[in-house]
Amino acid sequence: MSNHNPINFSTESLKSVLSTLVYFDIFNHPLKASEIAEFAHHLPNNPQSLKNHLEFLVDQELVYNHKGYYLINDEFENVERRESGSSMAEKTWPKAYSQSVLISKFPYVRSVVISGSLSKGFMDENSDIDFLIITEPGRLWITRSLLALYKKLFLFNSHKYFCVNYFIDTNNLTLPDKNIFIATELMFAVPVYNPDVHRNFLESNKWAMQYYPSKKMDIPFDPEKFPSTSCLKKGCRKNSWWMAWKKLDKLLMKITIGFWQKKFRTMKKKQYERDMKSDAGVAKHHPNGFRDRVLQEYEENYNQILIKLNACKQNSPIN
Repeated sequence: MSNHNPINFSTESLKSVLSTLVYFDIFNHPLKASEIAEFAHHLPNNPQSLKNHLEFLVDQELVYNHKGYYLINDEFENVERRESGSSMAEKTWPKAYSQSVLISKFPYVRSVVISGSLSKGFMDENSDIDFLIITEPGRLWITRSLLALYKKLFLFNSHKYFCVNYFIDTNNLTLPDKNIFIATELMFAVPVYNPDVHRNFLESNKWAMQYYPSKKMDIPFDPEKFPSTSCLKKGCRKNSWWMAWKKLDKLLMKITIGFWQKKFRTMKKKQYERDMKSDAGVAKHHPNGFRDRVLQEYEENYNQILIKLNACKQNSPIN
């Protein structure tokens, strides 16, 4: 064990490092020191201090270091998995870009944002390309229905490269739920089309920065590079059709929500309201309860490791 005395370690900094590692460990995603410095919410101001804190956690066997990656357990195969996933993500970005170009040409699309695992720089054979679509107000369900129809007809309903399960309009940018899961999806999301709308989205959810105050916006391509106009978009903007589109949007909303309520009638009410929340300005389709499982696992694992950290305090210079 290294001799760290007379260095004093900040409890808040140690907890911040552990919180970050515990959360990403749920996804079997070890982190580099530079990533911890960027993702953790309460850290020392200099790299050497962070290094000392990480070494202390490794010495106390609260954290493991393998090939420059830090992780909560000794499942070192996750490091190889992470490296392989990073390589696949790089190869997937061109496909994600081309799909974003396509989505941007659909009527009433105001912004296309990539979320999910690809936004964290990871893909494997089970991953999808997840899109958050921001639409014009009062036209969300037209956009969603057209994209769903395209997926069924031309992609045989495949989600692999075209997972469009979350839509909001520009009047509903403020998200009601505030937790580490939502904050992570917000702060890691990559705007592909119309980043100004995405900036408004982040501005409407400033609370997420409390979780990731140092997070950088990494965009692997120019989001303004491709045109967003199309014959379909131009045709739908005819003023003479305004009332028809308004009525159609309401009809599509009623049909879709009615179908979901019937299909997921066995789902608990609270889960349905969280994961399938849908109205005129929001269409969410997350029926597997993934978010709740992540939050529960995070809370349990974080509390367990805090018990171990508190046990270390008795014989360690932690303040």
